Amino acid sequence: MVREKYINNSITHFQQLIIIVEPYISKEEVLLYKSKFAQIKNKNDYVDLINNLENTLNQNKQRVPEFNFVF
Repeated sequence: MVREKYINNSITHFQQLIIIVEPYISKEEVLLYKSKFAQIKNKNDYVDLINNLENTLNQNKQRVPEFNFVF
């Protein structure tokens, strides 16, 4: 059950970041991020993807929501 909650929170966090970053990137880049998300194989893939999104948000002076995992 804890693992499922962690996975759901990870998906939610990604979706939040995509919605926030969308006005600052092209439609093709949005599709590319979603494609990369669908191809995640391990934690490093997820972390790299999230870091790229967060960097873009920071460059555009947007608030980056924290990833919270609370029971």
